[in-house]
Amino acid sequence: MFTDRIIGKLRGEEEGAMLIVIGGVHGNEYAGVDATAKVFRRLRDEMGRDPGIKMKGIFLGLIGNRLARKASRRFIKKDLNRQWYEENVGRIFSAPEELLDEEDKELKALLTIISSEIIQEKPSRIVILDLHTTSAEGGVFSIVDDQPESLNIALGFGAPVIRGLYQIFDGTILRFFNGSNFGIPTTALAFEAGQHDDPLALNRSESAILHLLHYTGLVQEHLQADLTTPKPAMVAEITYAHHITPEDHFSMKPGFKNFQHVREGEIIATDIKGEIAAPYDCRILMPLYQKQGSDGFFLIKEMQP
Repeated sequence: MFTDRIIGKLRGEEEGAMLIVIGGVHGNEYAGVDATAKVFRRLRDEMGRDPGIKMKGIFLGLIGNRLARKASRRFIKKDLNRQWYEENVGRIFSAPEELLDEEDKELKALLTIISSEIIQEKPSRIVILDLHTTSAEGGVFSIVDDQPESLNIALGFGAPVIRGLYQIFDGTILRFFNGSNFGIPTTALAFEAGQHDDPLALNRSESAILHLLHYTGLVQEHLQADLTTPKPAMVAEITYAHHITPEDHFSMKPGFKNFQHVREGEIIATDIKGEIAAPYDCRILMPLYQKQGSDGFFLIKEMQP
């Protein structure tokens, strides 16, 4: 178990981009943190054995929600990945410490580190990778913003790409760091590496990090690894998001997997009002099979890249 928020930091001999990898924004998602630590160990070992391996730029790895990770929960009081909107960030940084709850403090600490590192290092550009896993099976995909570079990076992950989710939510890390908060060109994307307990989730997360280390020019190409998934079968767009509250008593029907086809009228969940049916033929994404969460499921349709 990590006791420090900084998983690792490596600085190259030359100036360049800054790659910031964040794992564990949801405390019950372990693969991202473990994979980031593994990549740092690998880089240090290989650079120690081969002086010819050079870095250019800065690689920084961080834990998102340390308190929730310690408690093995998605979050303590509220979802940390829904708090990153300007008004809330301003409130957190101006409020007395005693008025902040657990996730407020986690956001403040995380953003303070990131801001300090950016000011200190003055990188030419920034790339943010937010690593996650899902509660349902088959959840291997990336979430991109509306920048062409974000899509180009994601296509190299060797997994389906989801567009449109970025626009649905305010308060995500992806959306916050895609803005002009630091006055430096910034690209952000999220990678879902599979089901929480899937042993391959760690390998997929590691491969995604290595792909970005190469893409940003931080390390040489021969350190890149292949994803343990096929090349992208699709680029898909979110067409519906089913948001929930605890008062809804929402419950997914058992057995649904990410990207599974569902038919119009098929019962996919229930809540206090009764059965919830698919409104049209589509695929389902991120069906909720854990107690904490504010999104019951998403519906997606395939599209051209």
